[in-house]
Amino acid sequence: ALQEVEQGLAAAPDHRDLLILKGVLQEKLGQGDAAKETFVAAEEMTDSREKFLIERGQIYYAIVGQLETGLADIEAAIALNPESAGAYLVLGGISEALRDYPRAIEAYQRAGELANAQNDPEIAAVARYNLGTLLRRSPIQQSEENQLTTESP
Repeated sequence: ALQEVEQGLAAAPDHRDLLILKGVLQEKLGQGDAAKETFVAAEEMTDSREKFLIERGQIYYAIVGQLETGLADIEAAIALNPESAGAYLVLGGISEALRDYPRAIEAYQRAGELANAQNDPEIAAVARYNLGTLLRRSPIQQSEENQLTTESP
């Protein structure tokens, strides 16, 4: 996989996500020093540390399945900017994957609120969709609905 990413970077050397993926793969292969150098190069191509952490967190979570590592990056991004709608959106996805449904619901709601306030309709729409999908199939909701029906006269 690393060789394929390097081939992609040869064709598109300014592709930040591929560079971040290269660093993640280097890390997985035990090439810690090379990964650090790759991450530094990728972060230099990014507007801010927050955006770099969000992008790397997404790659850890969505591409290589390292949920806890991705979560750490997203939490660091939120610490840098508590108003980051994008970070909360990814936090929702990671929390959902970790089956922390209350946290996922809160994160999607916060992402939607922030996106609306920041006039970012794309993140707002994705947050609403993800929240709706989660609520339709969430064990929390099913548990609450069962509790409500058993408490009704």
